[in-house]
Amino acid sequence: MFLYLCVLAAIAGLILIVFGIILIRSNHIHDLIVYPWLLGFTSQKLGGKKKN
Repeated sequence: MFLYLCVLAAIAGLILIVFGIILIRSNHIHDLIVYPWLLGFTSQKLGGKKKN
């Protein structure tokens, strides 16, 4: 069950990254909003997983 959740989280992360790249390419204004948020989100997730 835990492995299933990890796989689900990884897939969701990939989708978020792809979606972010599409937003950045379509509108550079989003670069200021989406990219730092995405970096913070992913680093927070990775940091949380490393502690556990």
